[in-house]
Amino acid sequence: MRSKQHKLLMALLLSSMASLAVADEKEELMMLRNTTLNLIDALVEQGVLDGKKAKLLVQAAEAKAKKATEQAMAESRATQAQAAQRSEAALPDAEKKAVRVTYVPDFVKDQIRQEIRKELKGDVVNDVIAKAKEEKWGLPGSFPEWVSRIKLSGDLRLRGQGNWYGQENQPFSYPDYQAINVAGGVDQAGQDAFMNTTNDQSWMRERVRLGLTAKVSDDIMAGVRITTGNLRDPISTNQTMGNTGGRYQIGLDQAYAKWDLKNDQGFKYLTLQGGRTPNPWVATDNVWDQDLSFEGIAGTARYSLAGGQAGADQLKNSPTLFMTLGYFPIQIDQQQSENKWMGGGQVGLDWLQTNHSRLTVAAAYYDYNNLQGQRNALGSRTNDWTSPQWMQKGNSLFTVSNDFNEDPNKPRLVGLASDYNLASFFASYDYAGFGDKHVILTGEYTKNMGFDQKAMFRRSGVNFSDQTNAYQVRLQVGHSPASDGGGDSLGTGLNSHDWNVSVAYKYLEADAVLDAFTDSDFHLGGTNAKGWVLRGSYGLTKNAWLGVHYFSSDSLQGPPLAVDSLYADVNVNF
Repeated sequence: MRSKQHKLLMALLLSSMASLAVADEKEELMMLRNTTLNLIDALVEQGVLDGKKAKLLVQAAEAKAKKATEQAMAESRATQAQAAQRSEAALPDAEKKAVRVTYVPDFVKDQIRQEIRKELKGDVVNDVIAKAKEEKWGLPGSFPEWVSRIKLSGDLRLRGQGNWYGQENQPFSYPDYQAINVAGGVDQAGQDAFMNTTNDQSWMRERVRLGLTAKVSDDIMAGVRITTGNLRDPISTNQTMGNTGGRYQIGLDQAYAKWDLKNDQGFKYLTLQGGRTPNPWVATDNVWDQDLSFEGIAGTARYSLAGGQAGADQLKNSPTLFMTLGYFPIQIDQQQSENKWMGGGQVGLDWLQTNHSRLTVAAAYYDYNNLQGQRNALGSRTNDWTSPQWMQKGNSLFTVSNDFNEDPNKPRLVGLASDYNLASFFASYDYAGFGDKHVILTGEYTKNMGFDQKAMFRRSGVNFSDQTNAYQVRLQVGHSPASDGGGDSLGTGLNSHDWNVSVAYKYLEADAVLDAFTDSDFHLGGTNAKGWVLRGSYGLTKNAWLGVHYFSSDSLQGPPLAVDSLYADVNVNF
């Protein structure tokens, strides 16, 4: 009797120990699973790991663990079956006919559990570590791979501006036809129907630009930039202060994709870009204001005169021929089959020499289409779309509207009288023989080949004079390097105590270029002007500098209009 009690007690003790072992192992597995899940949740909360990626990672680990468990159980069952077959083969025939229930010893169960737990733990940890190494989780100064392909940049400019008008200027001598067109007539425009030509002004202005570029692949990038400024004005990003605390306007200034095709030496032999893009042309601000972005597509092909077998250094410091072609919609009207657009082409040579001097020459032809106004029939508004959506001042204009009882001296709508097909020749030499200081001489001449006096008379009934020439000569001295686009590079990349100065003479006849896109600072914008531009910059620290700009201009024909302007800027890049 005592022997049976001892055996029963012993069985209960062994059963309890087995149950405790199983419970401990189950608790340990649950702790491992929860620890892993909590680790991943913490990485998501810290922004190191994306939530969607975390979910996929857990699902992949669970699937892998399930597969490993099923494989281990299958192997265990196969081992037990083989052992049973060998045991049965060794038994006498009488015992083979007996019915048996398969018994899995506890040590075999323990071994299976240990193997599953070990494999599960190793797989999960290895997956997390591999993912962390791949995406650089938590490493100081490191971010996921996609972050390294994105670059943010920006600049801020604070400006004090003063405008002083000549004593010979007459009030109400220059109608503001942009305001008249927008308002729908002289009376509707009210006090804005005429430009200020006599009252001196002082303003405070600000410009903010934020840009993002993303490296899509080794050859393709995308760019986006937002900026302050009047959304109707394509050539100014200034925000004038003094709006009773009203918030600034912010607009999408650039949004484009660019594809650079390179050879084995890294030479860019073809660049394609489309969207709302930076300026693809080599030119001065006589033709294109520096704040102007282009809507459309453009491509630039390049050929190095060093030859196809040249090395990277030879390609860099050898003359390069280039050709740029572009197509740009200007004004689309959904009701018309014809729309306003510009097609352009430019050929040139760019030569960066071994001493960092640079020679750039180019010839361009810009062909505007359907920009001329068309007179309405009496009482009709069919041709209202031919009036420009944006203009400054200077181009020859005539009345497009033809309303009943319309006062000829108070048009409702005006349009451009001339066609604009511009032939432009550019040259710039940047001499870098004075160490870190550059001497840059730039010149450009532009002729409007689309001016046709007879066609303009038939269109408008007005006999306009030929005013179709424009040119600019500029000398720049100082630390700032020359810009590829030929624009004024003052203030670009200045370090502490760096400086530069420039002087330029500008001459723009009334119909030499399209006044909508020429420089908005000289003569306060537009054509029909001549005069001087003086600029200077001084570096305060790296990426921060002071700038001073002085403009003095007079009108070439028509009522006198003399304007002197002084800008004082504080600029920071970031």
